[in-house]
Amino acid sequence: MEHVETVEQFNEIKENETAVFLFSADWCPDCRVIEPILPRLKSIIQRFLFIMLTVIN
Repeated sequence: MEHVETVEQFNEIKENETAVFLFSADWCPDCRVIEPILPRLKSIIQRFLFIMLTVIN
């Protein structure tokens, strides 16, 4: 899964790609639950670009 580092990267992908953005945080228990499922989902739905954004707070 790709990671976005800057706002500029996010905006470029948002404007030019068909993407699913996953906003995640280390302190988020729901994020930990879905993480193991994402590789399988990504392999099933190949027409979308899956992007991970880590929230730091």
